[in-house]
Amino acid sequence: MLVYDGVCLHISQAPVSWCSTLQSTVALLIIEVEYMVMTYAIKEGIWLQGLLDDLEIEQDQLMINCDSMCAIYLVKNQVYHARTKHMDIRFHFIREILKKGDLLLKKMYTKENPTNMLIKVVSGAKFKHCKNLLHIFPIA
Repeated sequence: MLVYDGVCLHISQAPVSWCSTLQSTVALLIIEVEYMVMTYAIKEGIWLQGLLDDLEIEQDQLMINCDSMCAIYLVKNQVYHARTKHMDIRFHFIREILKKGDLLLKKMYTKENPTNMLIKVVSGAKFKHCKNLLHIFPIA
């Protein structure tokens, strides 16, 4: 299944990095897509934390919001899953980051997910709602 994914990184509620791309890897399950997107977001977050460290700005934890409880459970549960055994091992580094305590994983409800406007066709009202969630306002 080929799908689009979207990631938006924030510092103090201000979006500083975002992307929307067609997945380059074919996924067999939607949970696999969410897992790959979280992996990408965490890699970008780690890079951003390194930049903040270079600028001597303190950052305690990397917080990832995900609208898929299945993907969150897959990250948190180390049990072998028959339906996900085919997933590429490179995506499992998320578990190590979580174990170290460098990552906080939170559920975000789909209707409150601002990246929807990056990957889906949304109505004008939903687009405005997503812009407000991202704290993007017109300059007067």
